Amino acid sequence: MFNKPPRFTEIKSNLLSRTIDTFLQDNDNPQLYHWQPRQQIALDPDYVDAYYRRGLVKHHIGRYESAISDFDIFISKNPNHTDAHYHRADAYRSLDHFAEAKNDFEKALLLANQTDDKSLIELIQKSLYDIDSRTVGGAQ
Repeated sequence: MFNKPPRFTEIKSNLLSRTIDTFLQDNDNPQLYHWQPRQQIALDPDYVDAYYRRGLVKHHIGRYESAISDFDIFISKNPNHTDAHYHRADAYRSLDHFAEAKNDFEKALLLANQTDDKSLIELIQKSLYDIDSRTVGGAQ
């Protein structure tokens, strides 16, 4: 079983849990689920959904910079995808890149407000509060 990095568990993400569960249903090894998106990308580099799924797995195993790269590709083609902005923001936060994280969380909040998903809105607001509490006094 993989241990989640400390910041990841500070604010429990139901959104991430729901999404990652689709990859980890019967196995504790996310590396196995990294294979399918990687193969899809190799066959069709324009299939951007595979970048999103691979980004989720990379995020889950702590490969944040690589996850951000995959989310960048996905978001470039799907700029209004709330979950992608949320997960990229969380990866930035895990790397202590608070300005980038805040920008993505704010974008995710704007998009979530359009759908009126109250649990997601609350989760994003908590994430923004977490960033604000870490950057008080200019510690960016």
